[in-house]
Amino acid sequence: MNSAESMVRAVRYFDDSLKLDPNYAPALASLSTAVTIAGYYGLIQPAQAWTRARQAAQRAVEIDPLLAEAHASLALSLAWQDWNWAAAESAFRKAIDADPRSATARGLYAVAVLLPELRLKEAHSEFRTALDADPLPLFLNYAYGFFLLADGRPEDAVRQYERVLELEGLHPDVYWDYGMALAYAGRREDARRAFRLSRERRGVDDLDPHGLDAFLCGDVGTARRDAAALAEGAAAGREEAVDAARLFAALGEKEKALHWLEVSVERREPEAVWIKADPRLASLRGHPRHDALVRRIGLTPSRR
Repeated sequence: MNSAESMVRAVRYFDDSLKLDPNYAPALASLSTAVTIAGYYGLIQPAQAWTRARQAAQRAVEIDPLLAEAHASLALSLAWQDWNWAAAESAFRKAIDADPRSATARGLYAVAVLLPELRLKEAHSEFRTALDADPLPLFLNYAYGFFLLADGRPEDAVRQYERVLELEGLHPDVYWDYGMALAYAGRREDARRAFRLSRERRGVDDLDPHGLDAFLCGDVGTARRDAAALAEGAAAGREEAVDAARLFAALGEKEKALHWLEVSVERREPEAVWIKADPRLASLRGHPRHDALVRRIGLTPSRR
């Protein structure tokens, strides 16, 4: 069972437990977090996920205002649903005040607020506190690998993703991000193998790298040929606009990249929260249109 199936099953289990006791705050908080993450990955329609997650989190806080995980689940919803970073940070502070040792509160604070804002020193501290308290959560370990990439430490990211690969129930994105880390570390053939594994886990027949995968493996020609099809798919809503932005940014076509990033923000795609932190979009930082988009989602533009 991969992590996508695991997440959907977790939501179902939390629903079942709440049928036995609809006022059990820990289950409500865990349901909210699971539904938010499932919505982020498209396992549940985002609009439906956001509503369910917010209601469950608010109910958890009402029932047990001293439960750290209740405030953390509400904070995650405020960040990823509303892009209300100040309110999310306030809720995370309440969570950490309630239980300074909560791995959920510390880790989600790093993922949901500090990393999107590129507050890297703070994010690193919170990730380490969370993983020292509980070294096993798959999502936090995976997110820590992405943090290391955002922090410009691809070799460390490779090692972190290799630790993640030892865990069970992996989403195909884990293999893809592992391939990205390998590529940034200069290990293109290893990256190619990781990308093939990611495609295989998605059930794709053609395992050869395409699009951004191909670019990261050094096949710029294939990446350029695939860019037009990706843009067409994004325009039709079949593909995420942010994926087109990433590919065009990699190819050095900034105007096209910025156009698709604008579309991503307009559509409120879940992955738009990484507009500032995503290493694949780093070449756009400091551009006035990028700064405007960063402000539009409530974040602070990077210093030039």
